Amino acid sequence: FALISGATNYFDITKDYLPGITRQMAIDDRPWHPPREGFYMTDAIADNAVKLLAGTEHDRDPFFCYLAFTAPHFPLHAPPEDIARHRGRYRGGWDALREARFARQQALGLTGPETALSPRDPTVLPWANTEDPELMDLQMAIYAAQVEKMDAGIGRVLAELRRSGKDRDTVVIFLSDNGSNAESDFRRFRSRELNRAPYLGGPESYEAYVDGWANASNTPFRKYKTYLNEGGISTPLIVAGPAVRAEAGSICREPGHIVDLMTTCAELGAAEYPRQFNGREISPMEGVSLVPLLQGRAAPRPRPIFWELEGRYAMRDGNWKLLGREDKPWELYDLSRDRAEMHDLAEAQPDRVRQMAASHEAWARRAGVQSWKKIKPTLVNVPG
Repeated sequence: FALISGATNYFDITKDYLPGITRQMAIDDRPWHPPREGFYMTDAIADNAVKLLAGTEHDRDPFFCYLAFTAPHFPLHAPPEDIARHRGRYRGGWDALREARFARQQALGLTGPETALSPRDPTVLPWANTEDPELMDLQMAIYAAQVEKMDAGIGRVLAELRRSGKDRDTVVIFLSDNGSNAESDFRRFRSRELNRAPYLGGPESYEAYVDGWANASNTPFRKYKTYLNEGGISTPLIVAGPAVRAEAGSICREPGHIVDLMTTCAELGAAEYPRQFNGREISPMEGVSLVPLLQGRAAPRPRPIFWELEGRYAMRDGNWKLLGREDKPWELYDLSRDRAEMHDLAEAQPDRVRQMAASHEAWARRAGVQSWKKIKPTLVNVPG
């Protein structure tokens, strides 16, 4: 059960923000058309996951459920009663919210002494200079309602696992796909009035929250989605189930990457990753298994972790992280002492920069990375 596109209207996928784009949902290989009344994307995704799991109750074969919510991706859409529960909670503003969240992260042990709260992003106005604090509070209230809806859906899925007894031999992995997004100005797709109260949050609006809230969501790190700073790529990974031998609620500080999930799942399922498919050689797995970490042991990583995104480059080798962009000098950070990436050590350690840059270049050649300048698509103006 899936949405064959992203960033769509949560209430009515026929109300799109780009002219000429048709959104489509499907069940298996068949088109599925949402009802025009009473539909909300997050609930539909959770409901269909519960239905899938209920259908496996007496099935002894293993199952795999990839539960890909669109929430809380923009647009800001949530039922009015859910939004109302969060109104007023964010009138203190993003500066105060960043301070409060950082203090809570420290109290919970999510951040260590190597992490300081980065300064407010240069693109963000001080909260005291905000022209419309009520609208800003509404934006974050809708976002909170979206997250709450997703939490409730996950709760229903976990309840079904417990009801059927399958929770005893099921591993649950939860993660976000990237840091928070600061691409906030979608008013060109809808009139300004529809992106304000009382319309904001409803099916006629199409808006994301502003960069101030994105900066707060990425506390304590710098930058946002599409950047390879920690604010763009550091996301939570929560794992529960019979394979987890570490103490419940414990925090693992070793780095992992999406490429590790295939390797981890193959080990958990005692599966052999194939060398060929339909007579063709396939790429070997890039990641390492995280199973030792789930059991409270060390997980050696024999090679660095690499990134490339839209002309931005990064790699992490142990606690050292290299950051760069096309035609920009490299930056170097020691994450064991500076998790928020506020002290660039590139000038102080040129040899390390050269060695890491050469390693990244070798990976980029092997992985087929191309110059973003050469492949960047041409942007077109959207009517209206």
